[in-house]
Amino acid sequence: LMSTDLESMTMKVTLPPLPSNPPDSHLPSFDDAASSTSAAVLSHLRRLARGRRWRTVAERTSDLLFGATSSYHPLLGLLTGRDAPSASAPPDTDGYRGLRAEFAEILLLRLTALVQLGRYSECLSECGTAGLLPPGPGDVDLFLSRRPAWIPLGLTVVACELTGLRDARECADALGALRGGLERLHQRRDPGEHVPPRRWIGRIDEALANVHARAGKHRLALGVLQVKR
Repeated sequence: LMSTDLESMTMKVTLPPLPSNPPDSHLPSFDDAASSTSAAVLSHLRRLARGRRWRTVAERTSDLLFGATSSYHPLLGLLTGRDAPSASAPPDTDGYRGLRAEFAEILLLRLTALVQLGRYSECLSECGTAGLLPPGPGDVDLFLSRRPAWIPLGLTVVACELTGLRDARECADALGALRGGLERLHQRRDPGEHVPPRRWIGRIDEALANVHARAGKHRLALGVLQVKR
């Protein structure tokens, strides 16, 4: 389940994958005139998600993020280092500024859909391709300092949680490293510097506690939640 408030978003991964979705040929297409604006596109995607039409969500978000003619594709190119927009149209122009929050929500919806469909390898691969995960625990500080400000930290928290689909230890290490990096970022921040709010540390602690609890390490889970923040 997801929140449309990307600054406080959270996602719970449900295992095993859901049964196949019923046919959705009756659902409206993005080619419809009513879906011609980005607001209509997002509204349509949210309705599909609420209806648990995950297969269609995955198809639609693939078109939006990877389609060469999509308005969102250049933003994905910025993250992947490929097909980035030209210098004459940098991502801080008015046109791109209006698409950033929409892009982040579309990406979250896509990751959610892939998990619900059981396409875990594809989901993790796309987290890496989009640069949502630090290369390694030792690279977290550099990762946080260079991450685009328009990509909500919540997407990285979600991506770290999703590594638990592959390995619980990897997930705990990724979340722990991210927590430590965020602490250090706040300790050395300059006055007026924009950094992700400290409340994300509490969100990361909750995710860490869940990882330990699922692994049967209940004392570790309680210890994480008792850390003073």
